[in-house]
Formats: sequence, structure tokens, C-alpha cells
Amino acid sequence: MKPFLKYPGGKAALAERILDTLDVREGTVLVEPFLGAGAVALAALDRGATVLASDLSLPLVRTWAGVLDYGPDVLAAIADLEVLDLTDAVYRDIRATFNVGLYTPGHAAYAIYLNRACFNGLWRFNADGDFNVPWGKKSKVTVAESAKDTIKGLWAWKLAGMINVVWASAFEAVDDAPPGAVVYLDPPYVPSKRDPKRPAFTAYGVGSEPPWTFDDTLHLVDVVRDVGRRCVLSYSADPVLVQHLTATGWHVEHLDVKRTISRDGDGRKPAREILASWDVK
Repeated sequence: MKPFLKYPGGKAALAERILDTLDVREGTVLVEPFLGAGAVALAALDRGATVLASDLSLPLVRTWAGVLDYGPDVLAAIADLEVLDLTDAVYRDIRATFNVGLYTPGHAAYAIYLNRACFNGLWRFNADGDFNVPWGKKSKVTVAESAKDTIKGLWAWKLAGMINVVWASAFEAVDDAPPGAVVYLDPPYVPSKRDPKRPAFTAYGVGSEPPWTFDDTLHLVDVVRDVGRRCVLSYSADPVLVQHLTATGWHVEHLDVKRTISRDGDGRKPAREILASWDVK
């Protein structure tokens, strides 16, 4: 299944590799506390695993919960949106309704539609937690059949008790993980040393928690190690983090990953990242 959202830092290209490293198979319980678009979670569900996922982005969690709880109604609401003749004014009305944040099938449909109607497929929120990406100038917007198939699949998986998505911190998710669960971590990329020309994403959990920090990432990997969870971490190749992981017994692999979203449509160049694993046999 392919993600129904286009999301910064998505791991669709690495999902199978991550799951192989974690030895995810039928019956495995995967804990994923930075869910995002859920490429790894969806691939795990395809393998017959159970997924316990969370995120601190409330609009994101509401979107996932809407799909899981109201799948057929979300698809019907998307169909109603697809027939619209989109203008900037119509787009702004839809965006404003979405930002009210009411938990309804329409809210999830708005999120999925706006993700395709907005400029460059960005998923961005201001300091008040409102989606603020401008219109992408398309008069007709359709949602891919692959995304609709995923919504149908998630509805079925939820009915089967194979997936649950909640609003919670990564630390809570790791602490509450059941015995034998494996963990995949994809925290926001906040470098140890800031480059003013390339500002980092820090809006994780806007309106609910302080911005995620590099120290939070260091603390989280130590918590995973201390509680003995089998884990894979994906992150930018920050030298301070790499040194910390290596010194504390993590196995670190370096790789180049192609970006799928950029402020500049021509700026999608490979990024140097790492996959680090703990207690993987």
C-alpha cells in the first residue's frame, strides 16, 4: 500500500529495508511514534504485522483517525471535492474549514485533498497550528486510485484490530510498547549545529509541546537502548549523532536518499542520511 499523504521526509523508498532490518513479519508488533505519512507502517501491515502508531501533529493524527474510523465516508467526501472547479477563493474556504479542526470524515478528506491542491505538495503549519500552504493553481484535483485503495485497506485493517493511531509523544510510545515489540524512529531532523542558510524543521507538535530538539533525539535513542527495544532509527547524517550512536553500540549505515518534497521544485537533490539499528540480530 502507498501512503495517502505526500509528507516531508517520507520513507517509502526505504520501508522494506527498514522492515527487513527489524525482521518484521506476520504477528510482529511495530511501534512507530513519528508516523507521518506512514510508509513504513503500511508496508508492515502488508506483511501481516500489527502497528501501534502515534504522532504529536494533531492535524495529522486526526486525519489518520478519520480514515481509520470513517473510511467509506472519507472516500465519499473526497469524491465530492474532486468535482469542484477549484479557484483560490474556493481553496481558501476549504483550507479554513480544515483548520477549524473538527473530527469528521470531511476533515480527513479535506486534508488529503489539500495535500494535492496546495503548492508543491507541502504539509506545513504556522505557529497557531493552521495549515497555511497556498493554492497550487490546479483547477481540478483528483486523488490517486492508489491512495483510495490505501484508505480502503486501512479501514479493513482497523476493523481487524491491526492498527491504532493515537496522539502521543515518542517517549510515551516507547514506554508503553508491549513486550517483544520492535520500534521504528523517524524523528524531526534538527541538526546539532544550525546552518542559517538551511533552517531545520522544528514544528513537530505545534500547539502542544515545545519544538523537538536535537537533545530530544539523543535522549530518545538512549531510552530505546535502556529499555532494550529492537529499533531502527532514520535521520540525517549529523556527525554528533553518528558519534553518539557509534559510541553507545548502535550499528550505523550511511546512504543517499532522494527528497520528494522541496520548497524549490528543482531542488530535490539526494540527502545524506543514516539508518541506525539497535539490538538487531
